[in-house]
Amino acid sequence: MHISDLHRSPGDPVSNVTLIRSLLADKDNYVNYGVRTPDAIVVSGDLIWGAGFGTEDYSATIRSQYNDATDFLSELTNRFLDGDRSRVVIAPGNHDCCWNTAKSAMRQVKRNEEPPDLQHALHSTPSRFRWCWNDRSLYEIVNQDLYRRRLDPYWDCVEQFYLDVDFVVPFCRKRGFNVFEFDAGRLVFVAFESQSQNDHLADYGFISDEAISECDVLLRDLRLNPTLKVAVWHHGIAGTPTTSDYLDMKCVTNMIATGFRLGLHGHQHYADTSVQYVHLPMVKEMAVVGTGSLCAGENDLPHTVNRQYNLLAIHDAYDGADVYVREVIDGNQFGTTRDPRFSPDGHMTINWEPLKDMVGRPIDHDAVNLREKLLTAEQALDDARPTCAIEALAGLNLGPSSYAKALYVRAAQEAEREDLLVDILEPPQNADELVALVFAVDKACDATAALATLHRHQERVSLSPSVARDIADRIEFQRKVTGGRSRGDG
Repeated sequence: MHISDLHRSPGDPVSNVTLIRSLLADKDNYVNYGVRTPDAIVVSGDLIWGAGFGTEDYSATIRSQYNDATDFLSELTNRFLDGDRSRVVIAPGNHDCCWNTAKSAMRQVKRNEEPPDLQHALHSTPSRFRWCWNDRSLYEIVNQDLYRRRLDPYWDCVEQFYLDVDFVVPFCRKRGFNVFEFDAGRLVFVAFESQSQNDHLADYGFISDEAISECDVLLRDLRLNPTLKVAVWHHGIAGTPTTSDYLDMKCVTNMIATGFRLGLHGHQHYADTSVQYVHLPMVKEMAVVGTGSLCAGENDLPHTVNRQYNLLAIHDAYDGADVYVREVIDGNQFGTTRDPRFSPDGHMTINWEPLKDMVGRPIDHDAVNLREKLLTAEQALDDARPTCAIEALAGLNLGPSSYAKALYVRAAQEAEREDLLVDILEPPQNADELVALVFAVDKACDATAALATLHRHQERVSLSPSVARDIADRIEFQRKVTGGRSRGDG
């Protein structure tokens, strides 16, 4: 489920209970077009409307709006995701920037203090200068610390929402992006901050090169090799010549170059899809999908467009998706959009080229991830960190006679995790595994269970009678020493 622009228009607000009821009623119709209940919810910004200049106690107004947004997202998560907040991907929007804070961080520049090349000063990236057409004056950001705090209410809200959620990459408000992992690492969403230059005098979208590059390096260092990387941000990617409130296409190019194949955004208040290309050593592409506003009032929506949200059914091979645009058609009831750019059932299929290696072959991400996890486990065992090796191997297919299973058994033995050994070695595939299993059962349970395990599998794995007698004698001796208690009882 892709939703965006949750801000409630002051003159035409919609309540949380009305939104939840409408979405639940629409969920009952998913079966009609073959879509199941969502596995994840993406929120691409503008959680609140904000507070205008001159608002008395604007901080309290903003907090109240974020409380409403949190209540809605919490209820939505409970209803659609069984309360699992780790499956909610949230990015900030321009309405999440506090204009009052931004204005307080600026001063009006006197005419005799203006930089000689004003155009260059205004359009450099990043720029500390802003032009205001209302009073035909130049402003300068003089308090960078205060300016950066214009998004603090948003981050306070989101951090509270994710409290106690364990992410593969710890949540951070200062990094410019946050990472969300799905499907055992095959799918990764990255929520970018496209407001790095946003305030009341600058409405354009921009994601810094540093954030995109740092994200790529971080995923490499974590040895995450997802089959599909999805970028989430707020601003649209196109606009008229007289406007500037859209994302710099250079940012899209940089995301494509670092392997993103799907981008999700909001801001423009109507659903849209496109495919963007970049010509590197080989052509690379990213499908970009925008969604409408879930909560905006009539006066804040484009002509003939109602409140909307999208459903994306990503293909099993992660090489495409089916986009279903849901739009309010009567009262607060969602139905199929009437937008002629989509099929009569409000549907569009999008595809993208899978990532390829340097010779043009599709990358087998499962094989790459397996190799990376095995290397991580090997290094952990070499460094006497068996618990880290167990964590690296968790979730892998530990099939019979696989190298991954052999590493896992070694790690469990070195970590003295007999419970894990019993789980992974039953039933044993050979004599060595039987020996390891018997001693694990002896320590985890008792001698009687260990001897029963030995006798049950001895012939099947061709354990020699002499070795079996020796194992039985050792277990019987241990039972006499401990008075019948297992070694695990201390």
